[in-house]
Amino acid sequence: MNNENTTALLWVRQSQGTDDSISLELQREGAEDLANDLNVDEIDWCDLGVHTGFSINSTEKSVHDEHRLDANPKVQDAITNLEAGDYDYLITYDSTRLSRDGYREHIKTACAMGSTELVFVDGTDDEFARDIRHRVEQEAKQAEIRKSRKAVERRQANGKWQGGAPTGFEFVGGELQPDSDFSDVLQIIELKDGGESHRDAIEQVGIDVSPATVSNILNRREMYENYGKAEKRTEAA
Repeated sequence: MNNENTTALLWVRQSQGTDDSISLELQREGAEDLANDLNVDEIDWCDLGVHTGFSINSTEKSVHDEHRLDANPKVQDAITNLEAGDYDYLITYDSTRLSRDGYREHIKTACAMGSTELVFVDGTDDEFARDIRHRVEQEAKQAEIRKSRKAVERRQANGKWQGGAPTGFEFVGGELQPDSDFSDVLQIIELKDGGESHRDAIEQVGIDVSPATVSNILNRREMYENYGKAEKRTEAA
């Protein structure tokens, strides 16, 4: 959300026919009351009045194309705005207000894309709502992963070391620099090249590291040797 205010889209629809007992007035009042309870600052409406809940996904053949739910300009605008993340909440009386068929999946995806929380006036916590929250949480998690990967890629592209400083190094101004243990690490490498065991090399040098750390040092020997050569060139200059 770019807007600092809390925003919500209130979705109202009464099914065609006489079997829908949830009146438009009840839906509108309930949606506004819930928005107030959620401390919403700004509201928009997708008020469809009496309208079919069937879309192009439906097997109901009696619905003409121009009367489909997904053909309604208000619904199309709502989907676009949800996908863009224009709302913190999508408020509706219950899940059947959104659609009577698979079009709810499309609305669900739009909410997930925009990190919009779906809340019901009647307080139900059905599978649809739980799935919405799961999708939003997963999308947020994936966004963090993508952000972390990009940060690592930027650091790698700039020649930056990833993670904590290896044994014998410290960070100076964000760059790896040899520390007071660096010469001991080079000695470890020399002793290992001479056939000493990990523990014997540690004892002879007198450095406080574990055999596992020695293995890590050997895996990075090229890096240590390159830094060692650079230090010698600096001293000779």
